[in-house]
Amino acid sequence: LIPSILGPLLVLSTYFFVKTGTRDVLLAATSGLFATFSFIVTAGIDGGFYADWLALIETFVFFALVLRVQERRTVKRAIPATVLGAMVLLTHPWTGVAVMLILSSYMALTAVFSGRERRWRDAMVLVFLAVAVVAGGLAFDYLRPSILPGVQRTALRILSDFNLGNVLIAPQRLEPAFTDFLGGVLLNSAILLLGIVGIMASSSHRRQFSLLIFAWTSVVMLGVLTLNESFTTLLPRLLYSLPLPVLSAMGFLSLTRYTAGFVAGPTGEQRRLGRLLTVLMFAFIYALLLAYGLRIVDIVPNA
Repeated sequence: LIPSILGPLLVLSTYFFVKTGTRDVLLAATSGLFATFSFIVTAGIDGGFYADWLALIETFVFFALVLRVQERRTVKRAIPATVLGAMVLLTHPWTGVAVMLILSSYMALTAVFSGRERRWRDAMVLVFLAVAVVAGGLAFDYLRPSILPGVQRTALRILSDFNLGNVLIAPQRLEPAFTDFLGGVLLNSAILLLGIVGIMASSSHRRQFSLLIFAWTSVVMLGVLTLNESFTTLLPRLLYSLPLPVLSAMGFLSLTRYTAGFVAGPTGEQRRLGRLLTVLMFAFIYALLLAYGLRIVDIVPNA
């Protein structure tokens, strides 16, 4: 029952985030499709990570609201963002701490670009939101005293586990996360490769959205590469919080547009060929995602 509720909510929240940040309906719809078959869903079902899953849904909506606040700086828009940011801390302290780190990184990047253009209001809006979210979290903690201790334990664990030397042995540390965790649920090669392409293509979208995606990916990957494994599922749980549905959708659409543009031409036949190639690429990636989903839920046997 719970996955049947969280699954559609993840698709809708991913669509809302991308649509708000890029105004690109096709990219938003493709991100929703990728979210359907992402390991947020498959690992969430296999591992029962319902709190993480719900917190990520809230995170997508929260960051969408942050972008909306930056577009139009009104209290009416700031209040829902503040409440939802505090709810992430309430739902899952680990994800809540990650969200605050991402917001801080995004705030720093925005301050750099705002300083160059002498437009400090964008950065000040994020400072206000960060302070308001922390205040909201403290208010929730007054109602439910377990929140603040959970956040404190998470922050202290991150500080104690930080080790730059882990970067040198990253491949050895990451291999078990992809091959052993829940029977290899994170090993979706198509999504991972498209996600790498998406990181490179993210700069072609609206600046604030690109900066936010960069901050989100950088914070998570910094944790993946540097934190000691104080518990066995640390690295997989960090990878779980990557915005891979969005990154992979950006990578996939960049490849389809490049490929279709390469074969398309001024004649009607060449344009039809370009459209046909795009449809075939969508069908191919959909088949790969479906095969991955079926493999993970053991509807079809592993090869």
